[in-house]
This record gives sequence, C-alpha cells and structure tokens, in this order.
Amino acid sequence: MRTLRRLAVLVGALVVVLVVVRIIVVPLARQRHGRRDQPPTILALLPAAADGFVLKRTQYRRIPDRLWPGGELAFERRLREWGVPVDALMRELELPSLRRGEWLAARDAAGAWLLAGPRGRLPREAPWTRVLASHPDTTLVLPCGRLAARGAFFLVGSEPSLLAADGGWLARLPDWPELTDLMMAGDWLEYRRRGEGGALLGVKPLFETLLCEGFAWDCEGGLDLLDAMAPGPAAEVAAAPGALDSVPFLRRSAPFDPEGRPLAAAGSWRARGDSLDVAERRWRADGLAAAARILRRPPEHEPEIGR
Repeated sequence: MRTLRRLAVLVGALVVVLVVVRIIVVPLARQRHGRRDQPPTILALLPAAADGFVLKRTQYRRIPDRLWPGGELAFERRLREWGVPVDALMRELELPSLRRGEWLAARDAAGAWLLAGPRGRLPREAPWTRVLASHPDTTLVLPCGRLAARGAFFLVGSEPSLLAADGGWLARLPDWPELTDLMMAGDWLEYRRRGEGGALLGVKPLFETLLCEGFAWDCEGGLDLLDAMAPGPAAEVAAAPGALDSVPFLRRSAPFDPEGRPLAAAGSWRARGDSLDVAERRWRADGLAAAARILRRPPEHEPEIGR
C-alpha cells in the first residue's frame, strides 16, 4: 500500500510538471520564437550608414524615475547631443510630445540625423500630412529638414540619403540569438558603431527593477562602451563570490558567441546606496563583450554593500 501511495504521488507530480510545461513553458517558447520572426518595422527604416541609433518603445514611459533619474528626457537629450533641432522640429511639425509612442533616432558618422515616428502623431489638418497621405512617395523639404512617409511611420532627416532606407541594415548585422533578443525585447534600445562592429544595449523595466543587458562585437573596449550607455553608476566595487546570486532577474549564465560557446566571465560588482541597489555581471571573449546590470530599490533587510 505504501509503495502504491508513493507511486501515485510520483505520477501526480509528473502530471503537474507536464501541465505546467504545456500551459506555461511551451506558449512562452513559441512566443519568443514568434517575436524573433516578427519584422521590426521601425528598425527597418534605419539607413545603412547608421553610426548610432536609439529606439524608444511605448513601454519606455513606464520606467520609474527613481531607477533612472532623468530617464524620461533621455531620448530628447540624445537628440540634442546629436545636433537634432528638437525645438524647431516639434514647432514646425506641430508634434505634441516625443515622450509618447514609438520613436527612432539615428545619426551617421558625418553627423547627419534622422528621426522616425508614428504618422498618427502628425496633425491631421497640416498641409504636409495631407500631401503625404495622397502621395506617399513624396519627399517634402521643410525648414527643419526633409520629410517622408514609410507605411505607418514618418521620417524627417537632415540629408536625403538617410530617408532612403533599404531595409537591409539588420540583415547585415551578425545573426545570433544574443543580438536578436536585444533587438526584440528592449523598451529602450541603443546602438553605437565602433570599428567593424559596435555595441547594442537594451533596457527593460520589470516590476520595481530596471534590467539592462548589452552585447558588443568586433570592437575594442566593448565593456567600456556598454558601461557608458547603461543607466546607473559605473563599476565601483568587486563583488564577493556568490554575493550576486540573490539579486532577482540578474543573468547568471554567460551569453554565447556565434559558434555557441559561452563567453568567459570578466568580473562582477555590486553597490548599494540609500535609494539604489546596482549589480552587474560581465563577460568577454575575442572581439566580444557582454554585460547584464540590474537597478532596483534596496530591500530593507539586506546589508549595505560598497558604502
């Protein structure tokens, strides 16, 4: 009887596991696979000469200010750093705000800039909106730049060559899951070209936590580049062995290179202040680098680290 009872418990546990896999794990895996196959419409507008870009998705406005102070203005701040006449653009195009909706900004090595956003943000009664609606292939010359429409988006740029996106920018990037996941998942996505490669950083809010993950390839100083792009302070103190295991959402396993080999660990650190807990892991290989950083409010019961 005891053996039958144990067997029944074992079978019941196996059934529960199969149900969980069928209801939760399989749909999530299919969703992830489908997300990878989903065409990144607005990213397809990037010109081949893009030296850097920033993509701000709709969910970005949910990033708590206490985790990324000033993050709400980060997109506009990046535009101004690139020499984009933000005030003139918003005035001449009658844009109410750049803080709502999906927006993409890019620049090339010569300093030319491009801004893309949803056509629904343009005023319906504006003359250029009516022209673009009736003649989608038209490029208009405005005081703030050249304006064009591409599907559900509009583009405005300082040079006509930047408006002629060929849709092949992503296809020319190295193709492996580490980059694909970043492209599809980040609410804030930033890219910087360096040498033959570059660095890509994704930022995503998870409850009361800010998850920052980045990957750099075919360039020198990839970790420094990722560190400069990520919100939060730079590395301050070496972490004790196992000190990061209790940090939720912080990636533990190493990313993989295009051949499927894990990158080697390149250090980790953690620092806690009165209002912010920051933890990071880093990995490195020949020409490759990766980093995962977590920013969160420090729990009351944890000891302070790095003070």
